[in-house]
Formats: sequence, structure tokens, C-alpha cells
Amino acid sequence: MSTFFLAVGFILMISACARLAYLDITGRWVPIEGYVFGAVVSFIGALLILIGILLTAAP
Repeated sequence: MSTFFLAVGFILMISACARLAYLDITGRWVPIEGYVFGAVVSFIGALLILIGILLTAAP
């Protein structure tokens, strides 16, 4: 179960960060909601990674 949380969190966080980096590199204009959505998805990914780490550490 912890591996699932770690994998899903990692994929969500990397995909959100990669999307924002791609938009910054290409110079495409995105409304502010796109950045907020990316930040929220990245935050959810970080929370899932944290849950996965805590589940791994649980006895």
C-alpha cells in the first residue's frame, strides 16, 4: 500500500512540475488558474508521498 502512495504521489508531482516547466520554457501564455491547478496537483502529490513514507515507517 505504501508503494502505491509513493508511486502515485511521485507521478502526480513530477507531471505537474513538468507541465509548468514546459509552459515556462516554451513561453506559452497560461491563465493564472493553470498555475494554481498545477500547484494544487503538486501539493496533493507531495501529500501522497508523505503518506507513503509514513506507512512505510509504521511497524
